[in-house]
Amino acid sequence: MAGEISKPHDHLFRSVFREESEAAGLLRAHLPDAVNSELPGCGCGC
Repeated sequence: MAGEISKPHDHLFRSVFREESEAAGLLRAHLPDAVNSELPGCGCGC
């Protein structure tokens, strides 16, 4: 069962948040500045 995804939400979450830079960008767009300042990178793709 390890690695198997039985729930669609789990699959969506893992596919969206697989890449750290993509996840940070998505979160940065929806979280307050106080939280964004704790995320890695500056959001410019560097």
